[in-house]
Amino acid sequence: MDLEKRTEIPNSLEEHWMPFTSNRDFKESPRLMVKAEGVYYTDHRGNKLIDASSGLFCNPAGHSRPEIREAVARQLEQLDNKVMEALLNLQEKYHNIHQKI
Repeated sequence: MDLEKRTEIPNSLEEHWMPFTSNRDFKESPRLMVKAEGVYYTDHRGNKLIDASSGLFCNPAGHSRPEIREAVARQLEQLDNKVMEALLNLQEKYHNIHQKI
């Protein structure tokens, strides 16, 4: 399905709850974002809107920047989760401290 050309609304909006949003108003006249590029969002009707809150919840660099997408893709090909590496390093650090005590 081509999300950019999607104009219909999902079968039900009852499952949607959006914090910081008037849910009653949203369900009466939903605006579903289907694309983000640069500082713009595109809604399901094709309207282009400025993302005025990206610095608050997303990133101030803009959406869908090629250099960021490419860097993320390279990282995912190499190692998709750095959390385990960080935990192992932390475990080793505390093990070494414990050995000195």
